[in-house]
Amino acid sequence: MATATLERRATLKDLEALPDPGGYELVGGELVERNTSIDSTETSFNVGGVLWAYVRANRLGRCFSSELGIQLHPNDPTHTRRADVSFVARARAPRVEAGYLRIPPDLVVESVSPNDTAEDVLAKAREWLAHGVRMVWMIYPGAGQVQIYRPGERPRLLSGDDEITGEDVVPGFCTSIANFMPDHFEDDIAPEA
Repeated sequence: MATATLERRATLKDLEALPDPGGYELVGGELVERNTSIDSTETSFNVGGVLWAYVRANRLGRCFSSELGIQLHPNDPTHTRRADVSFVARARAPRVEAGYLRIPPDLVVESVSPNDTAEDVLAKAREWLAHGVRMVWMIYPGAGQVQIYRPGERPRLLSGDDEITGEDVVPGFCTSIANFMPDHFEDDIAPEA
C-alpha cells in the first residue's frame, strides 16, 4: 500500500479533492492507495454480480461497490475505508444518502491483491469487525480461497468447490466459491499474427 504524505492529517475533503478519490482510503488521516490487480478486480466484479442478483431478487437489502466510501468513525473525517463489495440489510439500509456510508455494512468482501501483505489483510478484517461488520469475506483469487471472519470466531478457510453461504447475514445465499474466482482464458487466446 502506498501512502501519500501531507503536512497534516487528511480529511474527507482532501480525499474528495483528488482526481481519483476511489483509488484511496483514509486511514488515521493518511491517504492510502488501494491495491488492485486484474484478478482481484474481476473477482470483486464476480462477487458483486452474484451477491447483488440474489439480494435484489429476495429484497434483502442493498449491495455497494468499492466506489462507495465507508466512514467507520461517524465523527472522525480522517478515517474512511472502501470495501470491494459490501451489503447492508434492508432494515438498516439507507434510502438516499449523499457522500459516504456512515453505518457499518453487514457484510464486507475484500479481494486480496498480490501486493497486499498478510498483516494488512488481517488488520483490515479485524478493523471491519471491530466497527460492527457482522461478516468479512477475504478472497484470495490466486489461491482460489476465501477466508471467512466473524466476530468472536476463528477464521474459516474455504477452497476448491466448497460452497459459501450468507449464514444469518445474507439469509439463504449459497454458491460455490468457484463462481467468485476469475476466469482465465489463456488457452482461448489466439497467438499474435
